[in-house]
Amino acid sequence: MKVLFVCADRYPKAGACTNLLNKLFFEGGLLETNEIHVATYKYCLDDKSEEKYNGVAIHRFLSTRFIPQSELLKRKPIRVWSLWKGTLNKIQRKLTSVLFKERELDLSRIKEYRKYLVQLCKENGYDIIVGVAGCYELAIAAKDVAIEKGIKYVLYQVDPFTDNAMYNTKYARLRYAVEKNLYSSAEKVFTTGLILSKMIERTNGEKLSNVEIMEFPGVSVALRREKHVVEKRKNINCVFAGRVYAGIRNPTYTIELFRKLPPYVNLNLYGVSETELKKLFSISSIPNNVKCCGLVSVEESENAIQNADVLVNIGNIMLNQVPSKLFNYISTGKPIVNICANHNCPSKEYLALYPYALSVDEDSSCDDLVARNVLNFLTENSGKVCDLNRIERLYEKCTPVYAAKQMQAAFECAYEVK
Repeated sequence: MKVLFVCADRYPKAGACTNLLNKLFFEGGLLETNEIHVATYKYCLDDKSEEKYNGVAIHRFLSTRFIPQSELLKRKPIRVWSLWKGTLNKIQRKLTSVLFKERELDLSRIKEYRKYLVQLCKENGYDIIVGVAGCYELAIAAKDVAIEKGIKYVLYQVDPFTDNAMYNTKYARLRYAVEKNLYSSAEKVFTTGLILSKMIERTNGEKLSNVEIMEFPGVSVALRREKHVVEKRKNINCVFAGRVYAGIRNPTYTIELFRKLPPYVNLNLYGVSETELKKLFSISSIPNNVKCCGLVSVEESENAIQNADVLVNIGNIMLNQVPSKLFNYISTGKPIVNICANHNCPSKEYLALYPYALSVDEDSSCDDLVARNVLNFLTENSGKVCDLNRIERLYEKCTPVYAAKQMQAAFECAYEVK
């Protein structure tokens, strides 16, 4: 089958959705049984419009709303036109966000991407379109085009929309109408149990027969079966790999905790810049044992995780979502320090069976007792790796193979109906 995944991430270079799709394509086996295409954006003018990546066909849409004006100014042949168009697009986005704030959607973005997808479908003749949400504007555009062209539509819901902490709770009911329309339009919806439980609360018992729980397919131990040698180092190298967001994932407590730890305990933040910490969280002073590495490639992030003694998870404030990176951590078998924004943080449930995990509630004051407990855990477990076969058994439903089988079954069912 010819399947188009519509994803707003800078595929294949960056993003949580990129990581999940690669797991499904290459480790889960979706690429072996399907012709896979990914539709996304150009994030810089050097990004190719069409590209093959390990057998995946990538199609990138050029929208000046996503190209930095600083880059447009450097390109003399299209400088004036692109600069003005980019500026107008950004003004339009601001106006749209004000006029349609209750929907939390950029309607002009849906319109322009819908037009792009129509042409893409005309050229390639897809059997199935998968909207990755992720980005709801692109998921809606994908749904609209699938209906218009008579193509089967599948929704892969990675992030919540109705109950997303980034959005104003005042307009949750209107967002629910959008989310419900996506659900009802899809042949199959794949979402997490956490997101689904919230949706069920809002349906008043209405049956969601086309919805199937799919855990994040991040637990892939196959690539990590090489023999691990526990090195005795002077320093304890702790790594956080991911992004931080105001209102969703706050690193303030974590940084204050490491401020209380000895200088030989280092925390390297991959995907986080000092500017972000100061601007979004008013963290003016960063301790010497904490290093911000800024945005890095997927490969750099993976290397950092692989070379860490201990991994640090900063939990989400919202209770219907866990960071997808947590499952990458689990697949290493390495010790995990889990910083929980809430006492009922759902990450605790996933780590309950994990051999080397310590959860720390932000509700508890960041005092010397907490710091001592964390230091004891780090000292005792630094460099350890648990049996990866055991990890695979414990987290079977979180593996790429399991998730890809779920999605492949949905594709085949949809294709038969077609």
